[in-house]
Formats: sequence, C-alpha cells, structure tokens
Amino acid sequence: MATMKVAKPVNQLFKSKKTTPFLGWSSEKIKCYKSILEKISVSDFKLSKIQAFGDARLLDELREATKVKFSTKWHKQSAVQIVNSTATEFTDSTNQTVAYTAGGLSALLKAFELLHNRSEMKVVFSSDSHLSIMDRSGLQAHQHPTQYDEYTLSDLIKALSFNFIDSRDPEKSNYQSFSIPMLNPSTSKLISYTNFFLEFLQQKGMAGFDVTQRSKLVVEGQKLSLENFSYIDYLTRASLNKSIMERKGRLYFGFPEDLPRLKHGLNSWKMLGIESYFVDDAFLKDRTLFDIENQPVHAYFIPGDGFFYPDIMEVIIEYLQLHYPDKFEYRANTKLASVYINPGSETAVAVKEITPDGSDRYSSINSIYCSLGHDQVFRNGQAIYKETLATSTTGDWVQHIHVDDLKSRLTNNMTIEEYLNNSEYNLPYADKFNLHVTRLGYKKSSIQDWYDIFYRVTEGGVLNYQTGLGSKNEKRGHSVLEKKDVINKLYKLNKTQLGIWKPITEGSCSRKIDKNNTRTNHSVASNAIFSINASGTGVVDAAKHIKLQK
Repeated sequence: MATMKVAKPVNQLFKSKKTTPFLGWSSEKIKCYKSILEKISVSDFKLSKIQAFGDARLLDELREATKVKFSTKWHKQSAVQIVNSTATEFTDSTNQTVAYTAGGLSALLKAFELLHNRSEMKVVFSSDSHLSIMDRSGLQAHQHPTQYDEYTLSDLIKALSFNFIDSRDPEKSNYQSFSIPMLNPSTSKLISYTNFFLEFLQQKGMAGFDVTQRSKLVVEGQKLSLENFSYIDYLTRASLNKSIMERKGRLYFGFPEDLPRLKHGLNSWKMLGIESYFVDDAFLKDRTLFDIENQPVHAYFIPGDGFFYPDIMEVIIEYLQLHYPDKFEYRANTKLASVYINPGSETAVAVKEITPDGSDRYSSINSIYCSLGHDQVFRNGQAIYKETLATSTTGDWVQHIHVDDLKSRLTNNMTIEEYLNNSEYNLPYADKFNLHVTRLGYKKSSIQDWYDIFYRVTEGGVLNYQTGLGSKNEKRGHSVLEKKDVINKLYKLNKTQLGIWKPITEGSCSRKIDKNNTRTNHSVASNAIFSINASGTGVVDAAKHIKLQK
C-alpha cells in the first residue's frame, strides 16, 4: 500500500528556524506566505519537470499579459556526433552550400553578423528547442562578469562547509545561495570543482585579491555586446516596431546589515569601469516598488544595464526573414544530429539534421557555428568538452498589489497604466546573493482595486548536479532545484516589496561553466566552432564578436 506524503509543519522545515518577522504585513499577506511555505515543503522538483503553482487562472493571465510562452514540456538533452567523412559519402538534400548556425542566442547572433556583413552565401539558423531557453532565462542585461569578483575566499569556504553542516536559514537576508552539495560526486567531478577553486585562488592572488585582469577583459566585451544589442534593438524598433531589450538601468539592493557587501560590490564595479552609484530613498520610491517604509534597504544603480524581452529570438528571426528573404533560412524544430569533417582538409563539409517529421536531411556547409546549450557533442565516442553545471531556481511570479500602493508612486499626473508601461519604473534588480528579478508585464486583477504584475525571478548557484547524457542524476530523476532558494525568494520579495508575492511556476535552469567561468569556444575543425558558457557572463556576451557598425 502506498504511503501518503505528509507535509512537514512550517516550523520544522529547517534546522535553524526563527519566527518570521511580519512587520507591516497584512493578515492576508501572512496567510498567503505561510500557505506557500507549506506547499514548497511537499513539492517534488525534478530535472524533467517545470512545476506550476496556484490555479490555472494565474497561468493563463501570465501568458496573456506577457511574452512568456510557458510550457511544462522539458526538452531533453541529445547527442551531436562529429564524424570523419568525405563529401561524396552522402546525398545533399538541399543542393546549396550554406553558412550553418544552430542552437541558441549565440548562434542566432552569429547568423545576424554574417548577414549584416553581407555574406555572399545563404545563412541557416536551426533550432530544436522552440526557442524556449528565453522562457527560463533571468533576462537581465548586465556589464559585469558573473559575480566572479564577488566570491571571496570566505564565500567558497562557507559553501564547502554548508555541505556538511546545512545551517543556511532561507529566511535571512544573507542566505548564501552558492553551494556545492556533495551528492555522490564522481572523481572527475571533484577534479572539476577543485580546478575551479584553484583557478579562483590563482586569479585573485595575481590581482592581489582584487578584481582580476580576466574580469576587466570580460567587462570590455560586455560593454561592446550591450552596444551591439542596443543597435539591433534600434533596427527592430524601426523596422518592426518591436523591441528586444530596455536599457534604463538596474539596481543592486541589500538589507541594512548587507551594506559592507554592497560597498565592496560597488567598489569592484567601479574598478572594472562600470558606472554605478548609491541611490537614496527618494529614488527607490520614485522608480521602484520597494516597501521602504516597512523595510529599509540600501541600493546602488547601474545606469548602463537593463533587461531583455523573452521573445528576443523570435523578434530577431522576424527581422532577418524580412530583410534577407533570399539569404536567411530559419529551420524550426530541427535537431542537429551529425557534423561531417573531411579528414584530409580538416574542414566541416556537411551536417545531418532530423527534421520535424523525423526524416534525415543533409546539407553541404561552408562553415558551422553552434551554441547547443545542454546538448553534448561527441567525437570518437568522447565528449569534446568537460561540462560542469551551475543550477539555479527560475520561476514566474506574481505581485498582487493594491491601487493605493501604486498611486503612492505616481508623479506628474501619471496614470497607473502609464506608470506600469514605462520601463524607467519597476527597474530590474538583483541582490548580492544571486537573486534576480525582471518585470514581464501586468494586468488588472479580477479582484476590484488590485493589479497583478508578473516577473521572472531567479536565484541560486548549486554546483555539482550533473545532467550529462546518461548521468546517474538524470536517470534517477534527482532534484536539481534547491528548495531553500525558493523559500529565500519568497522571503525577500515579500519582505522588501509592496503587495503579496507568490510563484506561478518554478523549475530549474542550468548553465555549463568551466573553471574560468567565462565563454569558451571549442574548435573541431578550421571552420567549425561549438560555443559554451555564453550565459556564464550574462546573455549579453552572446553578441561579443558581432562588431556592428551603425
């Protein structure tokens, strides 16, 4: 007889538990908070599942009010084979030589670069993921490297110690989401994390435990990337009246006790050449929905940052189809299966794809550039690169907010709709513990005098979970979502923001990293590149090499 799963009482969820401070909260907000805590305690987060919370109405409203095409379908990993072969060993189904790109945003931007630079050959972009990665991304556009300079030696030691004494309390402002849980670690995995740790020490030591030279180079690329994206945004706005991003700035915030860490972060960004400065309560009240009356916070502003819209890839594809109808081809729902390398010339000569109807298609190619996400690439039975994953929680959340709270933010005879439609308000924001919040859209609630504002909320940095092909974690369905990260999101959002916050969806979002935590290109032939870890320095890094000219 199957046993029934019983929810643990909220006060038994964690070893270290204190009474949650509900200062300034309404009884409805407290009730909602406790209810979601109970629900998370019995949720079973799996690798192959993105979970929906709440009722179907909220999910439908999310789809209606935003550009998110949420689906619980998970696209499993697949293998791409590098095969030694001559061009005469297959029949070309397309009868046309192309510059071939496949995968995610990096590959699409490579296609954009080729077309913008007036490529003489046809350019193909192929994707098997329905472009769904942008529906799980944090979507924040930033100039800084992924907090590499923020990790102190103390942070890493704490992360390691948490694996043996799990004392992290998610209902605290300084909850550390960066962790390395030692769950059946393989020898190769331990070596990978040891290399990451040693590389960190080497880089910090060479920099006198200050910002690293590598980070300075990354920031230069990030700035160029954002300028490139801004130019693409200019083109899509002019041609399609559609935008791919906003650059009205971004905030980093912290509780009063986090002020030393905020000052350290601000100093790091300034040393890296990133304009940033502290803002006062008047700024926060004018341009955010922080509940500063009940929960004081400190924050600094980065005017050159921003956020991406989740349909960025669809808009760029539409632009390319409009302006290069004879040169650009988008192959949707198409899986790259094999890349053929001529062993004599060491050049890629063809690809095999699996089309939407399941049939094989061969294409001669002049070059190939791929950013395949979690798909692994094999040559002679061996993966061409080692993969180490950093996994975070990613979800779509709703902020139920009363009209009186919104009216308290209005200036210059502005209406609520004008306020919510203006990207200078409700800025994207983050904290120094890896929480990232980006507004997606809004609608009037079905409850009178209330609005529902929708957000993408991510947090976490769990190192060690391996989702490679055939991995034990994948076969056994081990959780890759840290429940405490979800609790911490619930705590911080309700503690620092106006209104009542709750998740609509929650799932995991992983990215591959290497020991340098920076973008890495793997060349398998003179004209064939597989790129990984573009998200390791933010999605903006994807445009690093476009070098567009206005």
